Amino acid sequence: MACPNDTITVTSETSKQKMAKKRKSCRKYEYDLGSCIFCQLCVNACPHNAITFDQNFEHAVFDRTKLVLQLNHAGSKVIEKKKRSLDMGATLEIVVFYFLAVFIIAMSIMTVTTQRIVRSATYLLFVLFGTAGIYFCWVTPSWALFR
Repeated sequence: MACPNDTITVTSETSKQKMAKKRKSCRKYEYDLGSCIFCQLCVNACPHNAITFDQNFEHAVFDRTKLVLQLNHAGSKVIEKKKRSLDMGATLEIVVFYFLAVFIIAMSIMTVTTQRIVRSATYLLFVLFGTAGIYFCWVTPSWALFR
């Protein structure tokens, strides 16, 4: 597994059936939250998006055995992860991001190199607008306001 301190343990068993191939199945899939360092390597390595991190971090318990969770349940099935393609919206976001980055760099250089204080303040204002544009692109997921 991708976990550096063996927080996730997978116990599997091989079933033997007559006239069939040996089949390996997951018997127990445990997650020990008490030894997790929250590095997110397991989230990145999981091919099925089964492991996610969220903002719930209140895991205070009196008994450490309550921090060991069994992740597989009876009747659970593996769902294939959808391949994420680079769509037009993501491409537009990348182009706008790089345009704003180049714009901010150019206006920053012009702010420093100009000798007139009013132009310098105007260029600095453009840097502020460019930074706000990048922040807007970062916060708004896929520019949901324009769709």
